[in-house]
Amino acid sequence: MLNNNLNERVMKATKLFFLISFFAFASRSDPANAKFTAKKYKHAPDKTIVIIIGPSNATFNESKFPHLKFYYLPELKSGEAPDFITRLGMKKDFDNPRLLNILLIAGNGVVAYQNTYNQKMVTRYTGGDFQWSILTKHLITPDKKKLVDFLPTYITKEKDAKADKKKSYTGGEEPTFKDWEDGDIVGLEVPDFNVKTAGGEEVGIKDVLNGKAGLIIFTGIEEAQNYNTPNAYPLPMIWHIENVLYNYYPPRK
Repeated sequence: MLNNNLNERVMKATKLFFLISFFAFASRSDPANAKFTAKKYKHAPDKTIVIIIGPSNATFNESKFPHLKFYYLPELKSGEAPDFITRLGMKKDFDNPRLLNILLIAGNGVVAYQNTYNQKMVTRYTGGDFQWSILTKHLITPDKKKLVDFLPTYITKEKDAKADKKKSYTGGEEPTFKDWEDGDIVGLEVPDFNVKTAGGEEVGIKDVLNGKAGLIIFTGIEEAQNYNTPNAYPLPMIWHIENVLYNYYPPRK
């Protein structure tokens, strides 16, 4: 009887050992279970500028996105937003929480790259494109290149962008250059406009850039959302900027 009990215990211990070994091996070999160390994309700016347009939300916590510098603008149709941003923003839907409108500004203040991403593009959680559309997808035609093709040149190497002499903006007037109807401002020197911090301090965008290249992203947040609730984050669009550029590079599968 004693030997039988001992044999049963040995068999159970052996089975338990193999089970533990199997799951430990599976955890190591399955990329989905692998551990990843946060890593900044080497060509990303030290901080990315995010301009939120429209109604504010007191429950929104900027500190959850430490690599993003947040600024705010009133609703585009309110008459209080800067004229240039109102005119361009109405064409590109700047205040839509489900869109990211990206402007890469070179050190000479000229727009080097422009693109727009929708929520469907940036909330993919499967496959080789996991959370990488901000760098690797293109949407605007005829611009076939991607953000990842421009960041090394303008952020890391600090090259100036070529100004398009046909593109200009005069305050209070609707631009008339060819690409304006589509909201294409690549090659335009961005006019200065004021934005506000969460504390209400007003600052010019050129002072924010401080003569350096920068990545500016326009979007909105949900006015009625309570971002203090447990499931409020990740906020898909803003979460995407923080994590693609500053935490999950190189891409994981």
